[in-house]
Amino acid sequence: MNDNRNELIREACRRAERRLESQLALALAADARALAFGGLMVGAAAILGGIATGVGNPAVLFVSALTLVLAAAIAMYSARPNGVYVPGGSLSQIRKEIGDNADYSDVLLEMAEHMEEYESENSAILKQNGRILVAAYMVALMSVPAGFVVWICI
Repeated sequence: MNDNRNELIREACRRAERRLESQLALALAADARALAFGGLMVGAAAILGGIATGVGNPAVLFVSALTLVLAAAIAMYSARPNGVYVPGGSLSQIRKEIGDNADYSDVLLEMAEHMEEYESENSAILKQNGRILVAAYMVALMSVPAGFVVWICI
């Protein structure tokens, strides 16, 4: 097979693997952000719950605290393990090709195609988890209006 084709396929594999590495880094950073936000919301809810025990109408603060706990739960759900594809592979993935003495460029091309599929699936997972985390932010922002609604109704 011509060397230029092999070089192009190798370059496609290299780029696909770099993209998977970048997606993994993004996924880990997003999970850390979600867990930190969730922890902050639990801490804020605990403070509100503690303050609520010393006020005349604790329902307002308890509702706000429960809303923050809900936001924390949603944020932590966005950080759940969900099968993000990572770069690299194992020998078992190409053992058949080795046994069949398959053409090098054909094997590389097949690997690049698989990595492209993995990139697409990772992107979908990252987008979905991002939307879930934004929902957690929105729920947290609603904790103050939720408390006001209870205050007005009581």
